[in-house]
Amino acid sequence: MVIKHYSMNAHQTFVVVKSGLKVLFVQCPNSNKGCPWKLRATMSNKYNNKWVIKKWDGRYTCMNAMLSQDHNKLDSEFNLFLHIRKAWKEKQKAISRVFGDWEDSYDLLPRWLDRMLDCCLGSTYRLETTNYVSNNVVETHFRKCRRVFWTLKPTFDSFNYIKPIKQIDGTFLYGKYRDTLLISTTQDDGKLVEKIGLILISLQAPP
Repeated sequence: MVIKHYSMNAHQTFVVVKSGLKVLFVQCPNSNKGCPWKLRATMSNKYNNKWVIKKWDGRYTCMNAMLSQDHNKLDSEFNLFLHIRKAWKEKQKAISRVFGDWEDSYDLLPRWLDRMLDCCLGSTYRLETTNYVSNNVVETHFRKCRRVFWTLKPTFDSFNYIKPIKQIDGTFLYGKYRDTLLISTTQDDGKLVEKIGLILISLQAPP
């Protein structure tokens, strides 16, 4: 069990070379490629029949950046049942810790758009907001995003080289606000799709 925990935390796995009632010898499956990781343990009478590591040949040197969901050391020995709702909530917390929550993302949106204008001169955007109501009271210090449109300067420059065809496609965003992202596209002379603009519409806002 300890070896399994170690290998999974290291995003690695191992193969059993020898296994018995009183001896266990495991090594990295890439040992033939130079990885030195090996471990030998024996059952010790001196320590009340507990397993004792007798030999350890150093850490893994081969790389395995991602642990797969079907890791061969994840089995029924862990006796773990995780409710799907709890798993979803913990996943959302992890995403929030890494990328920030939805409120943080919307707070950063105006600054992100201003930064876009600084980095790509000639681009433009339009951000529309509505009153933020909490407990039937309008909060004067907050505004709620209704919709935002933005496009880049290179898009303007490409108008002379594209076909007179406009297409609009949309997708629902997943998360707390359930907004819709609309993308306006066209085609150039090489039949390659080119984005004209993007629009974010809040479904919670009044029409």
